[in-house]
Amino acid sequence: MLDEIEKLFAARFEGGDRKKARNRLRAHFKERSHHYSTFRTGLCIGLSIPAFIAGIYSSFQAPTREAVPAWAALLQIYLAFFIPVVFGLLVSLNLIVWAHVRINYIFIFELDVRTVVDSREYAELPAFLLMMLAYAFWLSFSNLPSTVAPTVWPMAWLVATILILVNPLPVFYPYSRRWILGESASLFLSGTRRVEFPDFFLGDQYCSMVYSLTSLYWMGCLYGSHWTLPWGRCELPLWVFPWLLATLPSWIRFIQCIRRYADSWQMLHLVNGGKYCSGILYYALYYHWRNVGSPRSKSFVAYVFFACVTSIYATAW
Repeated sequence: MLDEIEKLFAARFEGGDRKKARNRLRAHFKERSHHYSTFRTGLCIGLSIPAFIAGIYSSFQAPTREAVPAWAALLQIYLAFFIPVVFGLLVSLNLIVWAHVRINYIFIFELDVRTVVDSREYAELPAFLLMMLAYAFWLSFSNLPSTVAPTVWPMAWLVATILILVNPLPVFYPYSRRWILGESASLFLSGTRRVEFPDFFLGDQYCSMVYSLTSLYWMGCLYGSHWTLPWGRCELPLWVFPWLLATLPSWIRFIQCIRRYADSWQMLHLVNGGKYCSGILYYALYYHWRNVGSPRSKSFVAYVFFACVTSIYATAW
């Protein structure tokens, strides 16, 4: 029986490599103490709270808004960064719940038991990013005597986050960071291979971060114009670029649904794909109206009508 299980596992998960299959099947999850992980996570979250409160309070003060003319755009950018960080932190709650109800997420996500992290270890990185974001936010609105412009801090946080994620050094669990980066990159290969649970799980997570994705475009416009343009405007008024960023997760999920239909011939996947297709059309009508229409134009009517259709479709699903 063990030999048959190894053969099946190798054929299904390891491309026929019996040695890799044997190593993964016979590996054991190591029980570890997580006191330090819990302490570090709690410390980062605790330090974030006063910085966020101070930053929000300062951003609403009239002298601060006079000193920082780009305060409105900065709030939009920090909100765009805040969403994925909080999403990442809340995933640790998912892990806790899954473990409590005995859902074997390690097997479902095809994680390696030799390098998998506990929910308390996982929470360290998003908590640390949250702390950095909180103090970047506070520094942007603190009015402290400094030669660093308030608009530098969001870019500094973004660069630091990218460096942490791609850092090859053994800090912040490199195997886990490599897994999330690899799985995210593999989403661009959707349609070329069988769709597994991590593929559509991550695809749906990115669908929930459309605001953050489109904000990257407007952020680039602001830095390119040296912060002379208001939020939502660009020197190159081509609505196709924010539309592509807004619909990229939907395109990925739509292609995944088509592939799942091709593999299973179940009509349910086409119905699900139609939901993402309606979202793609909705954003096309929205950005078209936003750039060339007016509040009483036909493009506005088409946008509102299709927004209602898309909302009803997604809610019914």
